[in-house]
Amino acid sequence: MLEVATSLYVGTSLEARQVFQKEEWRLANVAKTIHLEIHHWSKPDNKSPYYILHEEEQWVSVNWVDAPRPELFNYQNKGVSVVKKVLVFIQKGLQEDKKVLVSCDQGLSRSPSVAMLYLAKVLHMIPDGSFAEAAREFVKIYPRYQPASGIGMFLAEHWFEF
Repeated sequence: MLEVATSLYVGTSLEARQVFQKEEWRLANVAKTIHLEIHHWSKPDNKSPYYILHEEEQWVSVNWVDAPRPELFNYQNKGVSVVKKVLVFIQKGLQEDKKVLVSCDQGLSRSPSVAMLYLAKVLHMIPDGSFAEAAREFVKIYPRYQPASGIGMFLAEHWFEF
């Protein structure tokens, strides 16, 4: 895991399991793998109120796959509101002086994309004029950043809604 701002980290599902429910940590998971584990599901239950997003005091989990199509990040036209909830969760955790880990399976695409958005839109540490502009600066902070086409297009299309 890598610290991208004070107490804000980007990492993998393995690292998420290491900090899950530890008092000093808050976890923002944006990957299907951990989401399924939290709910003890073998496959996502689209009838569950937690199908896409589940938030508790110490963690928030989003059921996202690193899909190549941007519309899959906007399930039922709620993608922007889901991302906003994750950003608020991150902010709350940091305000409580907790370490916050944003995780996805490999820490390459989804989790760094959310962290980049937080750095641009909330902390104003990097430019927020466009997804491309923010990504160019973010890769200097997080060199492993490799946004897949789906998350990249989703964020680019909705950049000014965050």
